[in-house]
Amino acid sequence: MLGLTFKLAAHPQQTLALECSVCRSYMDSEDKSTLVAKLFGAKPFSICSGCGTEVDEGTMKDRNYRSRWLRKLKRLGRSLSLEDRLEALIQLGRN
Repeated sequence: MLGLTFKLAAHPQQTLALECSVCRSYMDSEDKSTLVAKLFGAKPFSICSGCGTEVDEGTMKDRNYRSRWLRKLKRLGRSLSLEDRLEALIQLGRN
C-alpha cells in the first residue's frame, strides 16, 4: 500500500452565464432563427427578444423592459438574412 489518504472537502463552484440586456435574466445563447420563431408565435412582450426566455407579468408591464424589447426586436429584424427569416418560419410551422 502507498499510504494515501483522501479527505472530502466542499469547493464552491461558479457558473458563467450571460445577463440578457433586455430582461436582465441570466441566459444561455440561443439560435437567432429559434428566437424569431418563438417571438412570432407569442404574445407581444411575453418572450424576451434578447434571450428567448418567457418573462413574468411584472417584467412584461415594465416600461423600461418594453422599450429595450422593441429596440432589440428592431435590431434583430435588420440583422436577419432572408435565409434566417425562412428558417424561423419553418421552425414556427413545426411547433
